Amino acid sequence: RVGVAIVLAALAAYFATGFAGRPLGELGSVLPPAPAAGDTLEGALAEARRSGKPAFLEFTGVTCVNCQRMKNTVLAEPAVKAELAKYVFAELNTDRLSHPKFAALDRENARLLKERFGTAALPVYIALGPDGVERSRITGLASEQEFLTFLRKGMGN
Repeated sequence: RVGVAIVLAALAAYFATGFAGRPLGELGSVLPPAPAAGDTLEGALAEARRSGKPAFLEFTGVTCVNCQRMKNTVLAEPAVKAELAKYVFAELNTDRLSHPKFAALDRENARLLKERFGTAALPVYIALGPDGVERSRITGLASEQEFLTFLRKGMGN
């Protein structure tokens, strides 16, 4: 009993660090993220045109385990973060349909994903030039190296 109590206490201490914002790696992919304000494609493209940077679109969902896994692993890697800093970033959620604040926005994002980009799969990462033309795309789970290749292609490298 004492051994089980010690193990559970250690796990509780580890999980509690997540409240302070510490990433929990693979475990974070099964936990729902905190609700965040939604970005829009139009806002990202306007900023991309203004800054001359390409736009990075992350079509994601709070209930999408693969989306959360990518967010907590590959997208959290320092090399990936450095490449992402070169982009105008837009997180476009598609599944908060029962949330009164986000339902309309997420419905629009889901519509855009299907009609403009021709898929309903999640996660989808799309790099657009400042002109709104698609430069590169990657769908689903990817390794850090695959993701870096996608990002560099989106930069025009």
